[in-house]
Amino acid sequence: MSTGNTDTLVGEIIDVQGSGLIASVKAGEGDQFPVVEFEGEEVRVGQIGAYLSVRQDEIRVLAMVTHASKVETEGGRMDRRLTMIPLGTIDDEGVFQRGVTTFPTPGAELHVVRGGDPLPFCTLLR
Repeated sequence: MSTGNTDTLVGEIIDVQGSGLIASVKAGEGDQFPVVEFEGEEVRVGQIGAYLSVRQDEIRVLAMVTHASKVETEGGRMDRRLTMIPLGTIDDEGVFQRGVTTFPTPGAELHVVRGGDPLPFCTLLR
């Protein structure tokens, strides 16, 4: 079930823990991590430190990639996986709130964060 923009959809959450999220990358072909392009920017999916948005129904969690790996599945296919730490939530008005009280469940969508999306700590970096 798609809850967001399919142009930014790159995978789905497969494991949820209090300390982190694990996603399977579905975008791209083959077993390499893809580079997706939108709004004139290239975004390398799986880059350590990259921000991603996890979306499920009304839940929108901003997470940061901490680990990227490839795991061989039972069928011999390589599954590309990302481990992320949840940083906070983004409400309907685009306001970032640090911390997560309602976590998504496995099956939630994983989206790259567009240039116009709010990022945490952005006012501290200016």
